[in-house]
This record gives sequence, structure tokens and C-alpha cells, in this order.
Amino acid sequence: MRRYRKIIDEEKVFAITKFAKDLLEVRDNLRFALENTDKDKVENEKNVEDLRILLKATLEGQQLTADSMDHCFARFNIIQYDPKGEKFNP
Repeated sequence: MRRYRKIIDEEKVFAITKFAKDLLEVRDNLRFALENTDKDKVENEKNVEDLRILLKATLEGQQLTADSMDHCFARFNIIQYDPKGEKFNP
């Protein structure tokens, strides 16, 4: 019995480690996006077209990050539950 418990415990640690590693990739993507967004330029830019370009790049980065997180969740069979329209059941 002890042997099986040890194996199960090791598998849990391995699974958590893999999940954490995948989440680190998502965090790295978020950090990269933040580091490459020039907040001062956004705040001081007067040209609307340049602001659109900055916004478009930011949105693309957000989409890539969301896709990365969705991929991570899918690998671990984590699905989003949307209770809209259902009776509240805490």
C-alpha cells in the first residue's frame, strides 16, 4: 500500500510541475507584452493612427497570450464552465 501511495504522490508532483511549467510560459508572454508596451508613448501620442497601431499590437499580444493559456488548459483537460442562464447553485 505504501508503495502505491508513493507512486501516486510522485505522479501528483510530476503533474503539478508540468502544469506550472506551462503556466510559466503564459506568464512570460504577459511579462514580454508589458515590457514591450511603451506606456509613455501611449499616454503622450497625439496621432490617432499611431495609437491605433499601438492598440492593434497590444490586442494581438493579448490574443496570443490567451491562446497560449487556452492551450495550456486544454493539455490538462481544464474546461471553462459558463453557468449563464442556469439557476445559481453555490
